[in-house]
Amino acid sequence: ALGAQAGRRGELCVVFQTDAEIAELNRRFLRKDRPTDVLAFRYGAFGGAAAGAEDEPFGDVYIGLGAAKRQARELGHSFRKELVTLVVHGVLHLLGHDDLQPAAKKRMFKAQDRLVKRLLPHEEA
Repeated sequence: ALGAQAGRRGELCVVFQTDAEIAELNRRFLRKDRPTDVLAFRYGAFGGAAAGAEDEPFGDVYIGLGAAKRQARELGHSFRKELVTLVVHGVLHLLGHDDLQPAAKKRMFKAQDRLVKRLLPHEEA
């Protein structure tokens, strides 16, 4: 997803957390007192003066496993697909995509769906 969207390689850290762990991060950084499905934190150097280095540090994507399991069940697809979807969603946030405004959210989810299909071409639903 990074290569497809940013045109370069980068190092990404994906952290899987319990509802309690991700709720604490959500509270600390977004002032939302609840668990969430995904949080993304971008490292400052990516795209800066040192851009272009092989495997340059890019950011962290935190996945709430409880939310991922619930969402997979609600959406009727595999847990695997939900995890991939959330990682892609986090990466898109790291690349500057926004899902707060309707038009931006539509663009982001279109890119997300395209990338998930590319990463999981044989996955149903």
